[in-house]
Amino acid sequence: MRNQSSILIIYLFVIFLYGCTSETEDLTTKKDVTIHELLTINEDLNKSPLFAFVFDAASDSQKNVYFVDHSTQNIHSFDSDGSYRWSIGGRGQGPGEFQFITSIYVDNEDRLFVYDSERAIITIFDNTGEIIDNRSFDFGRKTIENIRMAPNNLLLLPYWDEGKLIHLYSLESGKIMSSLVDFSKILQSEDEIEEELFQTNPGIAISLNERLITYLPNHYAGKLYLFEETSSGSWQLIEVIEGYKHFDPSITFHVTNEGSHDRSHFSSYNPRGGGTYVHYEFHSMSFGLYPQADGSIIHLSYQAVGEEMYLVVENFDIENNQLRFYSIIDDLGIGFRAESRPVWMDSKGLIYFADNTNVPELKLIRLDYD
Repeated sequence: MRNQSSILIIYLFVIFLYGCTSETEDLTTKKDVTIHELLTINEDLNKSPLFAFVFDAASDSQKNVYFVDHSTQNIHSFDSDGSYRWSIGGRGQGPGEFQFITSIYVDNEDRLFVYDSERAIITIFDNTGEIIDNRSFDFGRKTIENIRMAPNNLLLLPYWDEGKLIHLYSLESGKIMSSLVDFSKILQSEDEIEEELFQTNPGIAISLNERLITYLPNHYAGKLYLFEETSSGSWQLIEVIEGYKHFDPSITFHVTNEGSHDRSHFSSYNPRGGGTYVHYEFHSMSFGLYPQADGSIIHLSYQAVGEEMYLVVENFDIENNQLRFYSIIDDLGIGFRAESRPVWMDSKGLIYFADNTNVPELKLIRLDYD
């Protein structure tokens, strides 16, 4: 009897240790962050403010930075030391002018891609600001954000078309070669309003290689989707990687007869009609997916953590299909709207942070993980 009691005590002790170890292992995936501000850009050579509202940014292999001034539709370029290089664009209809820029991107050849959703045109520049090419699209004035490059001179274009959310456009043929991400497979609810949301905010995709693309919706639900091209040329979902999630659901819809709601981030007419309004309350919103030099993928998002909303950094190990670690940053003054938010992260993990709250600034930030 004494032996049986001893065995039971040892068994319970082992279970206790296992539980403590499991909890500790879970906790190790969270890392504290130290923020280092490396550079602030906010003026030209005459010490005058050069821009009014930073909307989007990108950087090239020489660490030059390019960013959109939403107020003027100009694109400004600075070098790695924060010295002014040049400005292009401006509001207009002519070559190199824009009506409404919604995305810029620099590929591995240092070509700058600029998408004007009002004119449905992508203009391609070299890194001196000279026009190389432009492409007009026949799918109408769709808002396309987060344009990215894929192998074989393909562009990843996120927009809604017949229920598909991501499309591969060939720069050589000028055609859509294939489409992927069936919205019905990633819905969080059966609400028609969420379908409407996908039509205006389809999400973000980046290419990992010729056969793999990873995707997540803008209203991030704590899941990263991995797609693989089959031998027939179609794309299939092969993996769903669980990320950090401390909320459920990622968005709440409030339908009222009033045009405003005290908990909404934005409002619109109800797509189902009836003279009502839909108010979108986000508990999570993605800021972008960024491939890193070590092969990992970093996701930046604005997430509900308790009663507050903070910037969350997730580092995904794609090779092993798992979240490596996450960090919660509560002292950058991130907001849902564009007044203060990250607009780009380079392959070394440096964040370009737009602060449009007072004097407009673009800051370069390094995060050290403890």
